[in-house]
Amino acid sequence: MSDTAKMPEAAKVQAAAKVQEAAVADAARDNWVDRFAPKATKPFLRLSRADRPIGTWLLLIPRLGGIALAAVHTGVRPWDLWLALG
Repeated sequence: MSDTAKMPEAAKVQAAAKVQEAAVADAARDNWVDRFAPKATKPFLRLSRADRPIGTWLLLIPRLGGIALAAVHTGVRPWDLWLALG
């Protein structure tokens, strides 16, 4: 037998870890990570905040605007979309 079964503090820590794993405090309860992601990838997607992509939008919108302005001046080149999404 292990000593962790005898200590009630260990059980509390384990229960708290399960609750913490189940929900993120500032995320919506039914986000796409919880619904569609495989169980093995959920911790990594939560760590990267994939369910709250505001950083992606804050970087993508100015990048698309800059490429659009450059395309107006120099013409559209085939690799412009690669620059926008790469």
